[in-house]
Amino acid sequence: MSATKSSINLRSLYKALRPILKAPRIGLFGFLFLILMASTLNAATPVFSSAKGPTLLPGSPPDKTVGAKYIYQNVETSTDGVLVDAILTITDMQNAFIWTSPVDDILNTDERFEPGIYTTAPGGYIEFQVEFVRDGTVTQASDTGVRANLGTFVMEAIDVDGEEFFEAIVTNSYTLQNPTELTAAPSPAGGGFTRFQSGTNNQGGIGLSPDFAVSINYENVQTIRFRYGHAQDSGNRWNSLGFAGEITFTNPVTTTVNVAPTVVDKLGNTVQPATAFNIDLLVGANDADGNMDPSTVVLTDPNDVTNVGSVGNPLVIPGVGTYTVDANGSLSFTSVAGYNGSANVLFTVSDTLGVSSNPGTLGLTVDGTPPTVVIQNAPAIVNSTTPYNVAFECYIACFVADFLTANILSNAFCVVLTTGLRYKR
Repeated sequence: MSATKSSINLRSLYKALRPILKAPRIGLFGFLFLILMASTLNAATPVFSSAKGPTLLPGSPPDKTVGAKYIYQNVETSTDGVLVDAILTITDMQNAFIWTSPVDDILNTDERFEPGIYTTAPGGYIEFQVEFVRDGTVTQASDTGVRANLGTFVMEAIDVDGEEFFEAIVTNSYTLQNPTELTAAPSPAGGGFTRFQSGTNNQGGIGLSPDFAVSINYENVQTIRFRYGHAQDSGNRWNSLGFAGEITFTNPVTTTVNVAPTVVDKLGNTVQPATAFNIDLLVGANDADGNMDPSTVVLTDPNDVTNVGSVGNPLVIPGVGTYTVDANGSLSFTSVAGYNGSANVLFTVSDTLGVSSNPGTLGLTVDGTPPTVVIQNAPAIVNSTTPYNVAFECYIACFVADFLTANILSNAFCVVLTTGLRYKR
């Protein structure tokens, strides 16, 4: 059964619990707790159980080798209500191998990702990547799939002890207990990872002590990358990675590493049929970290969220037109012949860590209404079919080529172009 999101209406909750909240010792703090609880309940919780995978994809490199690609099906539901698959890839192995079979073992909780890793030299590790894609868009190892947005979720490295380390590319923030058994620092192996290194202390089994755990907080990210390793020649070690918010930090400290870029709506745009429309989608966009990547713009059909476009992959909305975006975030649109009406499209951009912006709206209307022309030197000629040059002022969108030849009608109330379009004087 696929995972679903829980939601809560805070206003209804407040009304229902108003008598409790009026108690002197609960009041505002009680309500703030409920807000925190609601935020947690709305977080996505992807499930990596044995019923969902991992299944080695056709065309993948061999099992438990670099490049091996697996699928977990229906791990969650995206923010727009589409089922999501998780594509797990082994992206690197340094002085380490996976000794469990399958790659994801079952220790004490089936819903976690729990590989067994053996390091053969100090600092050895194995690196993984997980991509969240729309269900059914990846069936072969060579498929790229359509990325899916889970919104907000957490990834918890559980029971990091005995000189083990866990590393992740932190795209938003991370939370540790204070004090903690883990030391956070940039990974000596590089790659933009943050290392959470444990000391020599251990806890029995796969424990849930917050002292030996780190929570990586994600928002609007479709790809996550992480490493498991050991400071020594480890022997057989189990690792446990969860997404269900199992760790309770009694004295949490959250460190923000990166913030998402933002874009602004582009509304009120009009274009004539069969005429190219161009706009820079990223004017007004902002990224406090300065790492926005213009080449990551994604276009989405607002009426079909599975219909998307990107750099090198134009968005085609049947019956409306084609949208092309370049690596600088500039968009070009051409409508299909004869179409009039709304041509709105949604767009996002990501930063270099893969964090997506808020969705922006390009408001665009294909309008076949003729532009207004004002004749400046109407001649004293009526009912004549003789070509005559006139000066004019054009309002909305005129093209000089349309006015090379014009006929002046009685009283010069209007101009009839050779194209057959009428323009009021």
